[in-house]
Amino acid sequence: MKDITTEIKEYKEKYDFLCNTVRDLEWELVTIRLNKKIVTKNEMDMLQTEIDNYRENIGILLNKVEFAIQKNNRNKEL
Repeated sequence: MKDITTEIKEYKEKYDFLCNTVRDLEWELVTIRLNKKIVTKNEMDMLQTEIDNYRENIGILLNKVEFAIQKNNRNKEL
């Protein structure tokens, strides 16, 4: 990528972290029954809530990236 600001690079690192965390939690959710006889609905709900929260944070972060890119483009035009 060309002309990436430090701010956008930091957002990319946060984005990668959030995506990896969601991936790991989703894997945990689908494999939760491995080696367990009983899995409570609460355990599954907690994991799903955590996944949903991370996804919401990804959306917020992507909005920040869009804003940072717009700001960066405006500064180049000046």
